[in-house]
Amino acid sequence: EQTVIENLVSLLDPFEKATTILCADKTPTMHKVLPITTKLLRIIEISEEDIPVVRRVKEKMQEELNRRATSDKITLLGCIMNPFTKNLDFVPDQRESAYSYLREEVFSNFMEVDIKKEKCNDERTCAKDCEPESPNVETELTEEGKRKIASPQIIGQPCKKIKSADTEEWLDDVVCTGQSVINQGSAAEIELQRYLGTKIAEGDQVLSVLEWWKKHECFFPRISKIAKKYLSIPG
Repeated sequence: EQTVIENLVSLLDPFEKATTILCADKTPTMHKVLPITTKLLRIIEISEEDIPVVRRVKEKMQEELNRRATSDKITLLGCIMNPFTKNLDFVPDQRESAYSYLREEVFSNFMEVDIKKEKCNDERTCAKDCEPESPNVETELTEEGKRKIASPQIIGQPCKKIKSADTEEWLDDVVCTGQSVINQGSAAEIELQRYLGTKIAEGDQVLSVLEWWKKHECFFPRISKIAKKYLSIPG
């Protein structure tokens, strides 16, 4: 009996550890749900050395864990918003679904990037602050599950381009004419690919997930908003 109890205690120890980690209330935990679930499933794999009682307990644990801890959109996005685990190497079969969810989030939120208001220097063009409206970008899913982006429509009154402080007024008619056209859809796609392809620098290994995003937020303005959204969900 003592051997049985010792085996059961040893089997339950990882669950206590997992509970402690996920119950943290001062740090993000959603990005840890998938790695912890994966680890627990590995721990309760049935071995030939298991005694009958432990085997039955493991079978029940597997049944309950598979039922309760299925990988959904939130857990996948939480994990992929951790730059240290975004490649999902420990669950490669979930990678395509996770990337598809992230792509949908990026293209449904890319128009939320803050646009700084600038004064229009040409009073004949507009007499008040002008803020270019976000282009209306239509998207549709292709057979591969990726978003196909249509050419954006530029809406709103054109504003005079802004020049640098060291540019002489004599050059205004050259550098301050026309209108900059930015394909917001392409910008969002570039940001997405840049994030997924970013390698963690050696110096970043001392950073927490939130510290990494604070440091790199300016490089990923759209995805950082998604990170804030999903990393703030308790695991």
